[in-house]
Amino acid sequence: MFAEHNKRNFVPVLVEGIEKPVVVIITPFNVLNNGRIYDPRSKQSFELDHIKLEAFDRASCPNADVEELESRRLSLQESVDAYISKNGHWQSQFAVQFPKEDELQIDGWIQLKVHYYEDGNVQLFSKKDVNRTIPFTNEATFANDVVKVVQEEEENFQRNVDQSRRLMSEFNFKGLRRQLPVTRSKIDWSKMVSYRVATELKPQTP
Repeated sequence: MFAEHNKRNFVPVLVEGIEKPVVVIITPFNVLNNGRIYDPRSKQSFELDHIKLEAFDRASCPNADVEELESRRLSLQESVDAYISKNGHWQSQFAVQFPKEDELQIDGWIQLKVHYYEDGNVQLFSKKDVNRTIPFTNEATFANDVVKVVQEEEENFQRNVDQSRRLMSEFNFKGLRRQLPVTRSKIDWSKMVSYRVATELKPQTP
């Protein structure tokens, strides 16, 4: 259960790297068949305590199947790290494909979960699918071109979420509120019977 939660929510884990500790995101794409977690930057795999989120039993794990793509992966990693390194509970997943020699296909989704509970209990969940096709010019600019698309899509998503929040606050939430007089003072519940609203709320006799 915890393992599925960590994969589904892209939970980050601090792992000792070759030179310094690195943050490894747990996803469905870097969990090996034996349950170990693979870190493509250090070429290591490790066991993970999914409850304590502690990594152990690190071991070298070269992946010959993807070595030919390593230069592109490394280029993307550097560009993404420069774009953003911390995200709260903002989740994005993008897959980059090369359907043609001169074309890039970028598919994925962006989702946001917010739980506000200090002055109430409000949860927000929003998700957007992304499907973009852009020209593939050369290897030197490919990673920056992909990150530019990611940035554009995430900024548009953020603007739309903010606009929806404003509209909900101005219209939807107001319609849900009980129409009570505004006194800008706390209610003294011991004197509730003296308030006009208490009289209005009393059941009327036929």
